Amino acid sequence: MNPLSVVIITLNEAKRIEKCLLSIQDVADEIVVVDAFSTDQTQAICEKLGARFIQRKWTNFGDCKRFATQMATHDTILSLDADEVVSEELKLSIQHVKANWGEADAYHFKRLNFVGDKAIRYGAWYPDCKIRLFDRRKANWTDVPVHEVIGSTTKDCVVGHLQGNLLHYSFESAEALLNSPKTKLYTGMYRHKKKIAKPLVFLKAGFSFLKSYVFKLGLLDGKLGCTVARSGMKYTLLKYQNPQGFS
Repeated sequence: MNPLSVVIITLNEAKRIEKCLLSIQDVADEIVVVDAFSTDQTQAICEKLGARFIQRKWTNFGDCKRFATQMATHDTILSLDADEVVSEELKLSIQHVKANWGEADAYHFKRLNFVGDKAIRYGAWYPDCKIRLFDRRKANWTDVPVHEVIGSTTKDCVVGHLQGNLLHYSFESAEALLNSPKTKLYTGMYRHKKKIAKPLVFLKAGFSFLKSYVFKLGLLDGKLGCTVARSGMKYTLLKYQNPQGFS
């Protein structure tokens, strides 16, 4: 059986971290939490559930996740966020991979996003495939500050797919989604640098809405499908709409 380290980065995640940790108790041989000096009960909850708790100053998403990966004892890594929960089907898939490691060096699987207790099964948010299970000798997190991804670090890295969803409880309500401070944070760090004419910016934003709500069937998620599409449209506007970005 191939040993598995689960790594998580946190900052004031007392409301969500317990559900995350409980979902991986059966598959983790080690849990490593790298925390940016939380002031709530995050540390107490993590230590109660057997996690190794390390505190480190926050830098950015990519760097912190790479550091957490380095702190693991084992080379096989499952990297999670505090608001993510491993479903039972995905857990069975991970257990199978642990027993048969070698078929691939990294694995992606679908992420099912939630707004409150409502799963978003269509639109731009699903299937939202992510690589989160990997051999750190063959793959690792990129060091970009936001929208970090796991990329191969060797030419022979083989990527497989696992059945089951990673459950992502990202927003408590539709209002929280539309007014999320993360939108401004992400667009501020990921803002487009080319000058773009205003009409083209609005065209891109409008297409973003149509793609999510119509072409990817977000309308089947009802009102929340529309909210998700509006959120994507707002993100597109902010990404391109800066004082130096209009001609």
